[in-house]
Amino acid sequence: MNFLMNFWETQGHKTVKNLLAKQLETKKFPHAYLFLGPKAVGKRSTALEFAKKVLGTEKLEVHPDFLCIEENGEILLEETLNFISKLAFKPFFAKKKVGIIHNAQNLNRQSANALLKTLEEPSESTIIILLSNSKSLLPTIVSRCQVLNFNSFSNRQMQEIAKEKNISTDETKLVLSGGSIEKLIALSGNNAEFLEEQNLTQKFEELKQGKLAERILAIPAYAKMETIELEKTFLSWINWQKHQLKEKPEEYKSIGFLFTALSKLKTNQNKKLILQNLFINI
Repeated sequence: MNFLMNFWETQGHKTVKNLLAKQLETKKFPHAYLFLGPKAVGKRSTALEFAKKVLGTEKLEVHPDFLCIEENGEILLEETLNFISKLAFKPFFAKKKVGIIHNAQNLNRQSANALLKTLEEPSESTIIILLSNSKSLLPTIVSRCQVLNFNSFSNRQMQEIAKEKNISTDETKLVLSGGSIEKLIALSGNNAEFLEEQNLTQKFEELKQGKLAERILAIPAYAKMETIELEKTFLSWINWQKHQLKEKPEEYKSIGFLFTALSKLKTNQNKKLILQNLFINI
């Protein structure tokens, strides 16, 4: 199986890549994939590399058989319909057309329903790859995709990859990266980002140790943050709390409340209420 792994430039996810390599070898592909896992663990880079191999090109951005939706915010119906209509054309050069939707969890209901119709009547000449860091997609969409799970890297794997890539790191940066090579590279090469992450963890420690009244007074400031920024903050706090479990096993309770808050945030619930429940319980 080693030759299958050597076939890839991106790091990790051996099981996923062995499966994709076999499909590339046999030229038998499902009509749709769902790459599911946390942010910045390699879903995007693997999808792009897979698309290059399917289409036989290194320049996806100029290939007429490659389509992509890359939005950080809500994916609207108009953009989704444009994506679907272009996929409907027969391939120009390759045997397949490949379409990737980044942050597929951001499809609104209309967009999701439009995409579902395409997945229900798939074309033999198209491959659709959905990338999502959440299971909040319509179950009917998930059921029509081959789901491939991308897990966070362990600290040992991170150290091995860091050594291969000649990345300078330490235990604190490994913890704050949360199993993401992309984030580890950023923390190792950007002192400002590293200091920002340290500041986030320090603020959370202060919140936990402070009085309830102080935590309640802190809610408005956090509620003003953009949802994406607040989500990033929660993830940083979760990574730090996981690290604390070795010496403070009781911290698992805080991790549970943070995961609950993160889940509610993804469903656009009231930020003040989410923060109130979190800050009262941590």
